[in-house]
Amino acid sequence: MNHMSLSLVEAMEMYPLTLAKLVAGAAGIQKKISFANIMEVPEVVNWMKGGEILFSSGYAFHGDTDLGCQIIKDLAARGVVAFAIKPGKHLEKIPQEMIDCAEKLQFPLLQLPENLPYMDYILPIFERVINKQLTLLKNIDNVHISLLKAMLDGKGMESLCSTISVLTKNPIFVLAIDGTIMSSSVLGNFSQSYFNSMTVLFKKLSEQGELEKFIPHRGNELRLTEQGKLLLYVPLYIEEAVCAYVVIDEYQKKIEETDRVTLEHAGMLVTLELLKEKAVWQKEQQISGELLEELLNNDKISEEMVKRRSEYLRFNLSLPFYIAVFDIDDFAEKVGAKELFKSEKQVQKVKREMQETIRRDVNSYFGEAILLNKSDKVIALISFSKIFIKEDIRKRIDFILKKLHKISPNLTFTVGIGKSYEGVKNVVKTYQEAILALNCGRRLEKLGNIVFVEDIGILRYFGDLKDVGVLKEYYTEVMQALMSNDTEGDLVKTLECYYNCKENVRLTAEKLYVHKNSVIYRLKKIEKILDIRLDDYEAGFNLQLCLKLKNFI
Repeated sequence: MNHMSLSLVEAMEMYPLTLAKLVAGAAGIQKKISFANIMEVPEVVNWMKGGEILFSSGYAFHGDTDLGCQIIKDLAARGVVAFAIKPGKHLEKIPQEMIDCAEKLQFPLLQLPENLPYMDYILPIFERVINKQLTLLKNIDNVHISLLKAMLDGKGMESLCSTISVLTKNPIFVLAIDGTIMSSSVLGNFSQSYFNSMTVLFKKLSEQGELEKFIPHRGNELRLTEQGKLLLYVPLYIEEAVCAYVVIDEYQKKIEETDRVTLEHAGMLVTLELLKEKAVWQKEQQISGELLEELLNNDKISEEMVKRRSEYLRFNLSLPFYIAVFDIDDFAEKVGAKELFKSEKQVQKVKREMQETIRRDVNSYFGEAILLNKSDKVIALISFSKIFIKEDIRKRIDFILKKLHKISPNLTFTVGIGKSYEGVKNVVKTYQEAILALNCGRRLEKLGNIVFVEDIGILRYFGDLKDVGVLKEYYTEVMQALMSNDTEGDLVKTLECYYNCKENVRLTAEKLYVHKNSVIYRLKKIEKILDIRLDDYEAGFNLQLCLKLKNFI
């Protein structure tokens, strides 16, 4: 869709092109003309930019049919709309070979009457193109004024979308990069399924890689052949990264050239609105981060000040709360791997994108939350008014981790979660528990990457121990004899599996892929080496504790 053009079929309805005969390429008559020129030397091909209709007497190829066919191929490749030839002294008639070549390429080839000069054809085309330009420019001016008024009325994105929809008489959407509808405006009543279909289509395009082909801040056409309609997508960029898409759906009225211009102008204003919202959001995040920093590090913080700031952030600290700490696993080590990150700029870009994803999704999935970025960690203080359900929380956090995996598949996260409390003074307590759960989770792989402090049991009392010497001494005292006699490592492995299977011999054998008698033999050997009975409560307790402690020493 060219803003400043008319179609070839429209031009052929204007005198004197009504006298021209279309001898080939009828399939291409809907192409748009943006310029008209004369061609009497072959080199003119190299100057073409696309959208031209060229007039010639055939002098450029002097009756050389092969050269004439090559010129047609070159013109078609350059995006020229049509080639109009006026037979005369240089060319009695258009050769059939050139007609066949043009037809094969669906390239319009016209034969003109001999008695009219080129300018009689060219001037009406220029006049119509210029009139279209003037009309379009006038419409653009009206669009600009309307959009500016919408922006200045202070109602934000909603007002902009409403104005665009009125100007284009079609549904308008602003979509986030995950397909979520940020804002929309439609004329009339539409079912929820219609809105859902826009998100579904967007996600499908994203999966197919089609969105990556779109030109930033320009109207990119997407024609849905099954529905017989057109959509225009304008990708909006902030800091060299796409932040949203403005979309017009050809649902109620055919999309015209003015609509494309309207959408592209609107896209710039929507970008400014997004920048404004981002600035406000960043300021709120800064304040929330400072508040959480104070709560974690200042035990003499004024509760009145905390109340005032939390109310400004719309965070209710009178409700129960807990802290979840998101931490990138082995981040420093992975940053040093050049095959993962080519530059520090790329590292910071990925890190920032992950932090913003966590912030956005924690607020989306959990409601009230304040967050703090601390090195490669994100600390989230989350309040709740309903029952604290671990599996529900685990499921939501898992959704967030899956999104983070898509951003950088080579990075993984561990999330530690403290117990829920009430009262400002307990913020530090739930934070310390979250860090403890995080550290224990990394040492005990069976806990997974989402670890509640309740999951680690008695290990919470050892996970943050600074001097592990006493643990080593206790571990050696209990396990030394077994370790010395376990040259293959089968005995400790069998014992650990035995306790993990709740002392079920059959299940232990299945897990280890050995016969049940082999497990019984190994357990009896352990009893003999340690001079204990495994069914003795105290001996069993000491062994299980040591098996857990070996990850901390």
